[in-house]
Amino acid sequence: MKLLLENWRQYVNEEITGTGTAKLAGSPKEQMEEDERRWYEFTESLGYEVAGKLGEGAMGDVYLVKDKKGSPHAMKVVTKALYGGPRSAKREYENYKFAMDQKKFIPEKYAKYIPDVDNVVEGDKDYFFFMELLEPLPERVKTDLFALSYEDEDLDREEKYKRILRDPSAIWILIKTAIAHSGFLRQIDDEELIQNNNQIANAALSRVLDIPSDSLGVAGIATAAMAAIIDHITKHQDESKYYELVKTVLKTKHWDIKDYLESDIREQLKYLLNKQIVPVDIALGQEMGAGSSAEEVVQNFPEAAGLIDAMKYLYDHENWTARDVHSGNVMKRPGTDNFVITDLGLFKFREQK
Repeated sequence: MKLLLENWRQYVNEEITGTGTAKLAGSPKEQMEEDERRWYEFTESLGYEVAGKLGEGAMGDVYLVKDKKGSPHAMKVVTKALYGGPRSAKREYENYKFAMDQKKFIPEKYAKYIPDVDNVVEGDKDYFFFMELLEPLPERVKTDLFALSYEDEDLDREEKYKRILRDPSAIWILIKTAIAHSGFLRQIDDEELIQNNNQIANAALSRVLDIPSDSLGVAGIATAAMAAIIDHITKHQDESKYYELVKTVLKTKHWDIKDYLESDIREQLKYLLNKQIVPVDIALGQEMGAGSSAEEVVQNFPEAAGLIDAMKYLYDHENWTARDVHSGNVMKRPGTDNFVITDLGLFKFREQK
């Protein structure tokens, strides 16, 4: 053991100081070139011609390839974990193989949201997935329906907000949820206000409906919600210690409590408006950040219904959970309006109940 440690220490010292004869396997660039040569050679051995690179992802790279008939395909390459690829590489292989083998047995109205996988090949160091070519989503579709990927996070969502705020039932649930999740109200540790949430939301919505539609925004809704909360507190000021506390604050004219409350509600509303319509993870409920928005909000985006239903079907009937559905992992099938979940690597098979 001592000899082994000394040999290893000598190796490390040689690499740091530049002395001795030990050498590293190669720079990252050299290693990438080696990987790409291996991928190209293996792809050509399968009868495909590599026409160019389409993109890069966290799990692997995607190339444009043509088969022997000249038909184009997308090819994704994922290196096995043993050779430096992601730990989930084997699961990605299983997912794409499942899609290739089982899609024909899934009802078409759900199956159309899964890519057509033509071939899945396991090489010595890599997995190769050959599938249909798809088109990018329009920016408006991304901002309306999906959690935004890192590349899309600067896209403007104003049109989405306007669409939601045209619906009084959506405004009502946003107010109700913002009050229930208010950090300021929850830290008081008094459930009285939360229990009267519907009543307060009704009062706040009544105020909101008096605001001209072209002037309606988060700030106005937050002001209306704050005013409804304060009104409710002052009308029921003798019913709990919480009301007594707030009454004392109001009596001493510490009006900044209203500003704090309004700011808190405003931040909650902004979060809820930004929340995705299509859940990132279908297994999570509305209370979770990666879950869907409330039904009253989602109903304003009927174009998302088919994809959401498909995700539910796969979860309930195939025990296959979509877990990373965002704007960077969904594309469009050419000539149709069909969404397609492109990255199957983070799907997960679950145990049957």
